[in-house]
Amino acid sequence: MVRATIDDTDTALVSLTSPSGGIVVDDTAKTITITIAASVTAAYTFTTGVYDLELVSPAATPVVTKLLSGNVIVQGEATRT
Repeated sequence: MVRATIDDTDTALVSLTSPSGGIVVDDTAKTITITIAASVTAAYTFTTGVYDLELVSPAATPVVTKLLSGNVIVQGEATRT
């Protein structure tokens, strides 16, 4: 999830989910793949934010584990065809 600031309570700027919402967890390969289409990122109107990536267990009482967190910088594309 990407938000404007760590304390932001407004709607997330970006929210991805698994299995069909941009995140693929491959237990066999032990990988997590995040994909955002160029057409989606081209529509971003923000330039900075903060993110975290959390893994939520499928248990009756889910356990949330934060895997990554950091800053996001969105820059316009410099290469033109």
